[in-house]
Amino acid sequence: MLARISRRLAGLLATLLAASFVIFAAVYAAPGDPAVFLAGGRDKLTPEKLELVRAQY
Repeated sequence: MLARISRRLAGLLATLLAASFVIFAAVYAAPGDPAVFLAGGRDKLTPEKLELVRAQY
């Protein structure tokens, strides 16, 4: 019983690590500046607002 629980926990840990890596890689590889997305897009974006968002995050 303990061996089965250990295997399941090890599998869960491996799955979480793999999912974290895939999500990080997808976000890192996405084109563009994340600050522009957080600021609400390029439509009404001023350089001052962009710098403010970059300073916050």
